[in-house]
Amino acid sequence: KVPTYIFRHFSEFAELRDKLNEIFPLIVWPNFSTRVVIGRSNIRSVAESRKTEISNFLRFLWSKTAEISQCDLIYTFCHPLLRDEQEAEKTKLS
Repeated sequence: KVPTYIFRHFSEFAELRDKLNEIFPLIVWPNFSTRVVIGRSNIRSVAESRKTEISNFLRFLWSKTAEISQCDLIYTFCHPLLRDEQEAEKTKLS
């Protein structure tokens, strides 16, 4: 059974972006905000902002040639992990 969703942290997307920048240095990759948020009062706004940043990054990535958008790094990043299945199960139970 393959999960429908993959669950990745914002920091993992930032790491993916940095690795893609190393592999494809001629591409100007979208930056992620690096602001550190302290406190819990604005969690929702930070989450919405990060969601937008990730969506824009993925749109940018998918618009690139297959050499880039389908490289091994992307395949590995998007390949389901055990934790994806576990998170999917938790989500179903909620």
